[in-house]
Amino acid sequence: MNASLNNHRSLRFIFSITTLFFFFAMGLGLVQSLSSYHRLPPINSHYMPEITALIENEDYGKVIPQLELASSIDPADTEKNKQLLTKVCSVAAQSLIKSGRFKDAIIQYDRAYRASPDSLDVQNNLAWILATCPDTALRNAPRAVTLAEQAARSTNYADASTLDTLAAAYAESGAFQKAVMTQRKAIELTPATSRSDLQKRLDLYLSGQPYHSS
Repeated sequence: MNASLNNHRSLRFIFSITTLFFFFAMGLGLVQSLSSYHRLPPINSHYMPEITALIENEDYGKVIPQLELASSIDPADTEKNKQLLTKVCSVAAQSLIKSGRFKDAIIQYDRAYRASPDSLDVQNNLAWILATCPDTALRNAPRAVTLAEQAARSTNYADASTLDTLAAAYAESGAFQKAVMTQRKAIELTPATSRSDLQKRLDLYLSGQPYHSS
C-alpha cells in the first residue's frame, strides 16, 4: 500500500515537473518568436535582391527608407547597411543635382553624412553643394567651411579636390584671402592640363567673388 502510494506521488511529481518545463519552453519560444518578428533580417541576405532591383530602377524613394530602417534595427549588419545607405544616398543626390533638384540632393547628402560622417567623399560633396549651390536660399557657408575643413584635414591638405571645395567654402563665407591661398595650393597639386576650371575659380576669388555652380 505504501509502495503504491509512493509510486503515485512520484508519478505526480514527474508530471508536474514535465508540465512546468513544457510551459516554460512554450513561453521562451513565444518570446523568441516575437523578438525575431520585430527584427529585420540582414539586408545583405534577405533584402538584397529587392533593394538591388530598386537601385537599378533608381527608385530611391523606396529603397532609402528601407536602408535607414535596416541600419537602425539590425545590429548584426549595421556597418554594411550604413555603407550601402551612404552609397545609395550619394548616387541619389548626384541624380537629383543633374535634374536641378538641389534641395532634395542636399537632403540625400545629409542622410549619407548621418550614416557615414567620416566619409571623405560625403564631406566633400556636401560641402561643395552647400558652398556653390545656384539657389541662394540653400547655401550654407558656415557648414560648408566646417565640412570642407574636416575633409581637407583628413587628407593632410594634400588633395586638390578637397582643397578646391575648401576654397569655394571660404569664398562663400567672405574669407577671400583664405580662398585664394587654398585655391593656389589646389592648382599646384593638379596636373597642368587639368587646371582650367580651378584657375577660373581662382580668378573669381581674386576679384572678391564666390563661385556658384550653374
